[in-house]
Amino acid sequence: MKFMNKNKKGFTLVELMIVVVIMAILVAVAVPIYGAVTRNAKEKTCASHARNLSSQMNQVMMGTVDGSNPVSTLTTGILTTLSVVGDFNGGTSTVKIVSLLQDGLPVCPCKAGNTYQVARNGKVTCSGVGADGTHANFD
Repeated sequence: MKFMNKNKKGFTLVELMIVVVIMAILVAVAVPIYGAVTRNAKEKTCASHARNLSSQMNQVMMGTVDGSNPVSTLTTGILTTLSVVGDFNGGTSTVKIVSLLQDGLPVCPCKAGNTYQVARNGKVTCSGVGADGTHANFD
């Protein structure tokens, strides 16, 4: 009759199951927190893009690109890669705004289809931001 060796090292099935259950609980807690953190980071990045664009648009409109650039004639519109200075300041300049921006025209990190819009006062907002100030749609 063979005797079982009691000195074998290893884990029992119950011990492995306990580890798997603990890991599942940790994942169940971490995933929603990660989603909220990434959503918040994207919203903050978009707001930062809008503030930077607003500042840069004001600098562009104050500059002497075509000589007819008073900020009081600033018109509203959507910033695109084809937007020219004359579209916003009432002048005739065909200089593309993207070429005057320091880092080019950013893409909204929340949803690629969102656009940045310029208001009459020079403030830039994202089209994805709702009335409550948060993004309504995400990719």
